[in-house]
Amino acid sequence: MLDEIILSVAPVTLASGAPLLPRRITNPPLKLANVENQGEIFVVLTYEVQQSGER
Repeated sequence: MLDEIILSVAPVTLASGAPLLPRRITNPPLKLANVENQGEIFVVLTYEVQQSGER
């Protein structure tokens, strides 16, 4: 079972294309647990996956 998602994000402007993830993830509920800057451009986002009954 998945309990954590860690994303590394860097801003990029593209003319077109499909997003990596849907604009809104509703299931399972995610809680932003940590934000860490990596230099001046990159950010590491850590999300906790909320199990049923944890909200």
